[in-house]
Amino acid sequence: MPEQSSLTESQNKIFNFITRYVAEHKRPPSVREIQKQMKYKSTNAVAEVLDALEKKGYIARRSGARSIEILQQDDLMNFGFGSPALDKVAPVPLMSVDWFAKGEKMKPISNLYLDKMLTQNRECMLLRVDDDGMEKSGILKRDMVLVEKREPSASDKDVLVAAICEDGAIVRSYRFINERVHLVASSRSYSERVINPNEKFPEALVVGVVLSLFRNILR
Repeated sequence: MPEQSSLTESQNKIFNFITRYVAEHKRPPSVREIQKQMKYKSTNAVAEVLDALEKKGYIARRSGARSIEILQQDDLMNFGFGSPALDKVAPVPLMSVDWFAKGEKMKPISNLYLDKMLTQNRECMLLRVDDDGMEKSGILKRDMVLVEKREPSASDKDVLVAAICEDGAIVRSYRFINERVHLVASSRSYSERVINPNEKFPEALVVGVVLSLFRNILR
């Protein structure tokens, strides 16, 4: 295999697209799919970049429409970070919560790729917390939470859930008492929300159970 060297900006963008495409679709993209994604005017421009990637040892190509094989790996890829080409990572949608007031369905803003050790092969999403109701429990406003998309059950104890309300995305302690859901904040300045599961338009909608927390230290 040729000795690997650094990539130009356009080469890096196409290589990243290829690895993410393989992670999501379990097959490489075609040249025309790359052209469409990169908004190139012709497939010849894509072919030139693929030639360069092959010469630098990042990919290999065979005959056929979907003939790209990813060769490049590094230490980060072995742990699943930054390498959607490996089966160790999963695309997780970062969700918009603007839909609640409009009565629309939740929509992803983008996909982030997380190690499957974090998602545990469960259906997950990411939400950014919009209040500081759980500040005393270590969850701050603007933190990002990894949420398993499932309904908590009455048997769930000491579990944190993510919910959507008119104020945005919130995290609360979950209690199921007398067939009603109680969402309890750790901060006394936030009132407890009580939800009747049979209500057609509840004041808050529980969307899942919190698995992990991510924080940007440069806030």
